[in-house]
Amino acid sequence: MVFNSILHYPHIPLNSKLRRLFLSRILRTAAVTFLTLFSSIHIYQLAQAEGISHSYSIVIVALFYLFLFVAKFFGLFWGENISQSIGLKKTLRLSIIPFTVLIVILMFSQSIVMILVGAVAWGLHAGLFWWAYHAYFVSVGDSVTFGSDVGRVIMYDTLVAFLTPLAGAVFIAEVGFSVSYLIAYVIAVISIIAIGAEDDVVPTSDVKMGEIVRNVFKKLPFTIGYLGIAGEGVAYNIVWPLFVY
Repeated sequence: MVFNSILHYPHIPLNSKLRRLFLSRILRTAAVTFLTLFSSIHIYQLAQAEGISHSYSIVIVALFYLFLFVAKFFGLFWGENISQSIGLKKTLRLSIIPFTVLIVILMFSQSIVMILVGAVAWGLHAGLFWWAYHAYFVSVGDSVTFGSDVGRVIMYDTLVAFLTPLAGAVFIAEVGFSVSYLIAYVIAVISIIAIGAEDDVVPTSDVKMGEIVRNVFKKLPFTIGYLGIAGEGVAYNIVWPLFVY
């Protein structure tokens, strides 16, 4: 029955806005999965090249992602506020600015300090994008098929997450990290363009910090579920690639 449901996903119609949004999500997932999987190895190599010990090199990788997650937290709130002024699609396009800073740093900087600055830029991009993407998804999605739409995009994400490491390994082996980062950047920019600029949505209700904190404790099973997903992501995207390397 589960396999039948998966096979029938393509026959559930999507409106044009969701199709563009899904295409954008697939492209961005490819770009970000590639960056996440191989940036940890790149940062580790940079630390080793500066003569830093194995243990402290791993600490630097951990700091990179800690800076990223903290910056993403603030990016979420800024994205929520900014979207009320300029709209969700413009917020998505705005997110490409810190992403550009990240790519430039990864491509040209050998400094550990600048790499950590890149982590902050990545976090801001992720926060801005996360808020605008999910808010737009809710705004243009069909409440009747919302569950199947979420399931479909997760299925696409899983497929992309499976194929991206294979392609990424080939790119790095053939052209190195810098050109591979540039390829990831181009894919990310195309993902923003794919959404289009027309029919933007401007949120009218404000999300309060206090309300979020209350829901964290009020809806504890959901909170635990999100923490589990986050832990899985850290293990898959950061710990495992570095361990294998």
